[in-house]
Amino acid sequence: MIDTPAGALEYANADDGPPLMMIHGTGGGFDQGLLFASGLRQSGFRIVAPSRFGYLGSAFPDDASQCTRPMCWSRCSTIWASTACRSPGALTGL
Repeated sequence: MIDTPAGALEYANADDGPPLMMIHGTGGGFDQGLLFASGLRQSGFRIVAPSRFGYLGSAFPDDASQCTRPMCWSRCSTIWASTACRSPGALTGL
């Protein structure tokens, strides 16, 4: 869990290896991101998966509309920086 300008954000940081951020396009928490990326985890990637607004322990901002999407991406980059990634990695979305 990290604090962001939009509120608390829950995320998972699973396994070792080159980091890959899994941002999925449907509603849900980090658990769904880990499920979608299971093949990548088995291939040796570390998966960083944030929960979306209002899911699991993540906050639901007062304005969670399309207008807040830049805030969401800002939150994801905050997670990426907070994981202390020392090796090259990738950001991806499904």
